Amino acid sequence: MPAFRVREPVLLDPKGPVITLIACVVGGILMLGAGAAAVFCTVLATTGIGGTRGGWTWAAVGLALVSAFVAYVGLSTVVSARDERHATIRLAAHGVEATALVLTVSSAPPTNDHYSQVRLLMRISGPGFASFESSNEVPRYRFGSAAQGTVLPARVDPATLAFTLERPSAPDVASA
Repeated sequence: MPAFRVREPVLLDPKGPVITLIACVVGGILMLGAGAAAVFCTVLATTGIGGTRGGWTWAAVGLALVSAFVAYVGLSTVVSARDERHATIRLAAHGVEATALVLTVSSAPPTNDHYSQVRLLMRISGPGFASFESSNEVPRYRFGSAAQGTVLPARVDPATLAFTLERPSAPDVASA
């Protein structure tokens, strides 16, 4: 039985080099600092250096576990930022111009930082790939004016189906 990977469309929020660098530096600091703390706490808990006995041993074990978790968060931040930057570069290099036809618009729950969102169900089509549908939650301040039937400019990487959307253009008041 041949193994193959199904390509799933993904809406990409393009990341620039400065944002990527900041995310990697913060993630690296978390990873290295918390990793060192995890090693230190593990050594304290296992060797008893500095009079770590009884209840303090469990405190050191708990701190080691928390530090290891924070180090993992730092590592995943670095990997995620790097992958998003690579996807942004790939989309810029290999992407094709496409269109996204809005099929439905509905409200969506706010983001963690309380930005309003809308959910867009879209059909994306263009040259070099089969048309596909995608449902995504997007910021209301960027896409709140989109309605059923709105056509949004898009850019799609035909190999990965990663895509970006542009804001709907403002109505031309001069022609009215």
